[in-house]
Amino acid sequence: MTKLHYKKIDGVPLTRLHLDPENPRHDPIMDEDKIVAQLFRVERVLALAKNIVQNGGISPLEAIGVIEMTDNPGHYVVAEGNRRACALKVLHDPRKAPTATARKILEPLSKQIAIPAKFSIVVFNDRTAARPWLELRHLGAQNGAGEDE
Repeated sequence: MTKLHYKKIDGVPLTRLHLDPENPRHDPIMDEDKIVAQLFRVERVLALAKNIVQNGGISPLEAIGVIEMTDNPGHYVVAEGNRRACALKVLHDPRKAPTATARKILEPLSKQIAIPAKFSIVVFNDRTAARPWLELRHLGAQNGAGEDE
């Protein structure tokens, strides 16, 4: 039997989830404010935030996958779900949005939804343990094993 290299944890505060500076969607970015700006600019996070408000939250079918920070125990880098985590962060605090225009749009949206204080997450042992699951999700059909995007 294959050993799982992850575990599920409930009740993790949004403030302990940190956007991935090594996310494959962008070149390495070490500053979270700059990651937010990049995700807004290229990955349509504002549209996702609007969808989260419209639907009353993120999809219950989509787990946020993380890796615990070795230098900050109890805090996690988001390996899967950076766009969702980013959208939740700016809905929770619209001041984190990268532009005045985005903040102006997010302010009334943030009042239409109660962002949960805590989340359920999937914690991977490390990036190597997360890789097969990320590949299944992001590399297409893979002869029926992966997801069609």
